[in-house]
Amino acid sequence: MNEIRLSVSMPLDSEGFLRRRCQSCSREFKWLHTPDGSANAVAPPPGGYYCPYCGIQSHEWMTDAQSALVNETVQREAVQIAQRQLNQAMKDAVRGSKFLSYKESPGKPMPEPHPLSEDDDMKRIDFQCHPTEPIKIEESWSGSLYCLICSAEITV
Repeated sequence: MNEIRLSVSMPLDSEGFLRRRCQSCSREFKWLHTPDGSANAVAPPPGGYYCPYCGIQSHEWMTDAQSALVNETVQREAVQIAQRQLNQAMKDAVRGSKFLSYKESPGKPMPEPHPLSEDDDMKRIDFQCHPTEPIKIEESWSGSLYCLICSAEITV
């Protein structure tokens, strides 16, 4: 079986923060995007990052809009692959036949997924325990927060 890899870009705010959503409490926050392999990259804890609001650990952090963009991108690619395979199968089926012919139809292309944008909202919070892993939280939030990496609790 052939492997297909797709790349989907997610927008960052002007300071390089990526919007995330906790699947447990449904609150959105942002974490500083660090490219894989960067010297500043901190490996996620074995169970995943911690939500800064509820402290629940997870590996799933996409917002609804991000999930929709990924799904649209995968669907678009799947349809294009299926169209190419169908055209090739039909060409192969009629090859050498005196009575059958096949004219390839490009099909109607699916529209490109609508790109996301990112607002410069939320307030920045830095943790002493992991100073290279700041977050941004809702402007109106007050109370406890948890570090993404070690779940250390602070009060804002």
